[in-house]
Amino acid sequence: VGRVAGVRGPGLVVVWPVVERAVRVSLRLMCLDVFCSEAVTRDGVAVRVRGGAVAEVSDPVRFAMTMDGPLVAATVVAERELRRQVADADLADLPAMAGRCGTEMAERISETTSRWGVRVTLLDIDDVQVPLRGELIAWADRLRETRPGG
Repeated sequence: VGRVAGVRGPGLVVVWPVVERAVRVSLRLMCLDVFCSEAVTRDGVAVRVRGGAVAEVSDPVRFAMTMDGPLVAATVVAERELRRQVADADLADLPAMAGRCGTEMAERISETTSRWGVRVTLLDIDDVQVPLRGELIAWADRLRETRPGG
């Protein structure tokens, strides 16, 4: 009657039809697709970044109490963190960022998503695309000017 009864274990569970309502929560690991359509690096080049995050339900009660999809919200938070990491890096540093493990980023994401009962354990960058536009040519010109003998 408006209160959470708590988590009931696996097996046969009795639910009173009018008084109680059952919510099933999957405790499996879930893969989230993270896609930043437009992220700008520190040196001003627009890139597209795609990756994946591994999430799990850490608190089934909070997960069930969240009205709108907490996994969708976790994906949005992961995209925001990925966009922030790209903004702190130069274009030349992006291949190295794609190669290293994203556990630090996953911890920062989990700080936000823990109130929804979701914990992100890994954020991995799969693909970094650099569309060939005028700012990329300008970036290459600036890089050539800053190098000695260039």
